[in-house]
Amino acid sequence: AGAGGSSARPRLGAMVTGATERAVFGSPGEDEEELHRLVADVGDLDSCGALEQQAAPPETTSPPAPAKDTTGELQPGALIEVDKIPWQGRRVVKYGRISIAHVAGVEFFIGPHWVCTIGMLSVIIGVGTMFTSSAYGDLHPAHTVMGVLVTIGSAFTCIRCAIADPGILQPHPSSTPAKGSQFFPSSGKRMCDVCGILQSPRGTYHCEYCHVCIVGWDHHCPWMSKCIGARNLNAFYTFLCVSLSSLFYVVVTTILSA
Repeated sequence: AGAGGSSARPRLGAMVTGATERAVFGSPGEDEEELHRLVADVGDLDSCGALEQQAAPPETTSPPAPAKDTTGELQPGALIEVDKIPWQGRRVVKYGRISIAHVAGVEFFIGPHWVCTIGMLSVIIGVGTMFTSSAYGDLHPAHTVMGVLVTIGSAFTCIRCAIADPGILQPHPSSTPAKGSQFFPSSGKRMCDVCGILQSPRGTYHCEYCHVCIVGWDHHCPWMSKCIGARNLNAFYTFLCVSLSSLFYVVVTTILSA
């Protein structure tokens, strides 16, 4: 219809010119018949253009097709390995809302709530500095050394957990990061509609804050900037043990020395 309409318009121009000439030099009857034909042709062109616009299909976005093996079975999602990340000369790549930075040969997994991690570090360093300062000169030198050690230990384990890989499943290449809707961890056979992958193994969960599927999901911890999963769970428990023990030591020593 589009090609026919475009080729018919030059003919209309010629017909209008001929009709004008006949209107001046020809008979009125011929001119009237020619004008009627022109009106009919214009109406046909307009109807063709309207039909062409109506026939254009609307643009739709289909969900990503899940990956399948040669037998047609759904393939489970693959864990992201740092040595297989397509850096392509970049220093930072993103999966969902988690940024992976490659600095000095070390990969940093930074979640969306990195501001909370900075706040946690500030509290740890602030409390440790205050205790060490008050212990210096007033208490036995061993307490000053302990104050430095517990502050460094708590800060180090916090940073170690905050930059650790939680266990991200590789999303489908055509997927779009989104919040998603999942209430319980997967049984190992659930299909993630957002990532376009099979949530396997058991316990995988699509985080509404990180916008990726996490293997062995435990919870989302804003103080660690992201989710706690299979790969950073030990680092999280180490931080809890060190930081709570340090806090207990600081509180008891402060009370006894008052």
